[in-house]
Amino acid sequence: ARPELAARAASGWFRNALRGVDADAVARVWAGEIVDGPAGSRRELYLREVGRWWEAADRSERDRLLPGLERELTTRGLDGRLARGELRAIRLLIAGHAWGPEAAALVVDHEQDEFDTFRRHLKQLRAALKHGDTLRVLAVPVVVALLALLVGGPAGDTSATPRPTALRVAAAPTAEPPDPFGADRLIATLGADRVGVNYVVLVDTSASMSRSGRYDAVKAALPGFLATLTAHDRVALVTFDTTAVEYGNGLEPVTDAAAMVARLPAARASEPAPGLQGDASAVADGAPSDVHAALERALTVLRTSAPNSVDGVLLLSDAPRDSIGPDLRKDFDRLREEGRAVEGFAIPLASDSSAGPTLQRVLSDVRVLRDNPAAPGTSLTQARTTLRLRNAARIVDEDRGKGVQATWLMPSDEEPDAVDCRSFEPVPDGARLDLSDGRELCLRLTATTARVPLQVTSLRVDGVGMVGLKDGAPLLAPGQPVYFSVNLAAKTHRTDGMWKDAGHYDAKARVFGEVRTPLAEAFKEHLPETTFVIDPGVSGPELAYRGDERVDLSWWPWLLAGLGTVTLVGVVWFGWRWVRPRLRRGRSAEAP
Repeated sequence: ARPELAARAASGWFRNALRGVDADAVARVWAGEIVDGPAGSRRELYLREVGRWWEAADRSERDRLLPGLERELTTRGLDGRLARGELRAIRLLIAGHAWGPEAAALVVDHEQDEFDTFRRHLKQLRAALKHGDTLRVLAVPVVVALLALLVGGPAGDTSATPRPTALRVAAAPTAEPPDPFGADRLIATLGADRVGVNYVVLVDTSASMSRSGRYDAVKAALPGFLATLTAHDRVALVTFDTTAVEYGNGLEPVTDAAAMVARLPAARASEPAPGLQGDASAVADGAPSDVHAALERALTVLRTSAPNSVDGVLLLSDAPRDSIGPDLRKDFDRLREEGRAVEGFAIPLASDSSAGPTLQRVLSDVRVLRDNPAAPGTSLTQARTTLRLRNAARIVDEDRGKGVQATWLMPSDEEPDAVDCRSFEPVPDGARLDLSDGRELCLRLTATTARVPLQVTSLRVDGVGMVGLKDGAPLLAPGQPVYFSVNLAAKTHRTDGMWKDAGHYDAKARVFGEVRTPLAEAFKEHLPETTFVIDPGVSGPELAYRGDERVDLSWWPWLLAGLGTVTLVGVVWFGWRWVRPRLRRGRSAEAP
């Protein structure tokens, strides 16, 4: 009858099972709930609790959780295919919390490929030891080294870019968005919450607000809203009734949300409804609240904000009428011309409230939020998210036209035997490397964006043979390069020569790939007016190199030469044996 209570109880029971910080116990509890209980509807709750447990558990316990869960599922009689499907769904949800919508499937598929490769190498090693194959047994160190590379990272030298563990979920459930694909995650990924926003909150304190309890609801919602703001945000609180009063010193950071709200006046004492005989407040209640004075105060405050700032005016009122003068629109338009983007948010607290039309007569960009007048906290959160998305749009615009830079690295002269790609130096301009016998190099991919993460698919190098560049789609965070340790070899072999020959040839190798961003769908959903265009290919200098070319003898050229020689000899012989005697007889007959 109350499924939300059942889910909440299941979450608390599962949390108690996690307090022992024992991966085996957690796996048993979780497997039992999956097989015996309705775990599908509670999966998100369990993932959140596992995320909390993940932060407190040791690394050894973390690495045992999913294998232990798979073992427990199989032990409890779940079909192997169903168990793997359940685990994949769980891993996708966990990776979705940590990586986002599109990257989650790539991360899980990449880990599955690594695990399949690991099992294949183990089978080959067992077969070699079982049948006494000396060559395979001697390859044990090579297999162990490959396994270490596979377990260590996605590709190449990943020590410079450690991969986040797939089970790293969002920490606090209060700050975690209900949808990992939502606007809050996009804002956090782009760092838009670290760019300041100016908020001017206008609160109606009329008698109707106090009498209906709406003013108390606003005061109750404000601390939660202010607590979600960052140290970069600035807030000004203004109340208005017959006059407008600012509580504070202009735009100021939120150091104590409760203390800031405590500055606001208390609600008026309970009054009888207006219109009753002898009611002295009827006249006062019938007069409109002075929204004009409140907006003038907001204009004065916003004039002190920094140029090119993102500003928001939040109007919370139940007033059915207003008294807006004609000059306010011109003053706010002048503020926009100065580079201050002001957006209005009307939060009407009554069905007949004129908060929306009031702001629309003053500001060109206004949104009316009518979620729940009794709980305005939701509307305040929507206004905060909208203003942060405006900062996100600016961040995306700054990264427009950028892409991925590829750089070839080689060991320095001081450390010719170095193996860490981070200690390598870029190949000098104009240098031509000799790749005849193969050479160890590093390929570095760097996103030139400042905030937007990028991804490279179909990564390849044309013009040279290479070992070490794994298939996949590496994720490139801004400012965090990804390294690939590769071996390049340039040797060609032709069999179309008339005699054997060997020599060198000069060529250039170039890196190719398709560049995209894993946030493309999030941009379409939450930033529909922003067009993000990036360089679709990998840019960077070509690698000039010298390679070996070997030409072997081929019988086709000699056969063609022989046929040509035979034909020529036949023509000469035919002319000598048949044409020449007839010419002589003709000349003899013409002689007198």
